[in-house]
Amino acid sequence: MFEKIEIKREAKSQRLRIEVLEGGALLVRAPRFLSETKCMEFVGQNASRLQKMIKKQLEFEAKRDALGGHFLYLGSKMPVKLDGNIRKKYLFESDMLVLSKKEHFREFLRDEARRIITPKAEDIAAFYGVKYEKISFRDVKSRWGSCSARKNLSFSSRLVGAPKSVIEYVVIHEICHLKELNHSVRFWSHVSALLPDYKESEKWLKENGRLLYLH
Repeated sequence: MFEKIEIKREAKSQRLRIEVLEGGALLVRAPRFLSETKCMEFVGQNASRLQKMIKKQLEFEAKRDALGGHFLYLGSKMPVKLDGNIRKKYLFESDMLVLSKKEHFREFLRDEARRIITPKAEDIAAFYGVKYEKISFRDVKSRWGSCSARKNLSFSSRLVGAPKSVIEYVVIHEICHLKELNHSVRFWSHVSALLPDYKESEKWLKENGRLLYLH
């Protein structure tokens, strides 16, 4: 059923966990006391879910390989290269990003996120008739955006890799939390009022979000 399955014993583990590795291989993390037969039974019981996980992993790898070392910028492939001779931290033109050091890539993302998202947030907040206190940008993996009870907005700088429509959705989503700090029916009605097809953006992030963290 599965081409490659590795079982790894972990002294502190109290339950079975399965990870999908590169190439679709399965890694079963199991307690020391659990037999191989029990591990394989668990794999069999979760075969349908695991096949879906493997499919997603292979699709991600295909998209990653298709980028060929490029990064995504507003949904399109963009070449990047290192040049230690440039005086600035980075140079960004329409068809190339040049970094003086690899670690400056995150600074580029933050600067672009601030430039692209800030005016969009201002316009959308004005549309809904709400105001926020502060807006910040961080390189985080936990969420694409957030809105606090104190009306502070925060966005992942990695969003600049997504298409403009997806960026707009995330901004709309967080601005709407200024009206409804929940995910109630009323909240989603606010979102859909400005972006009826918002689920397409959610789908894009779900299927391609990992690609935004390759560099």
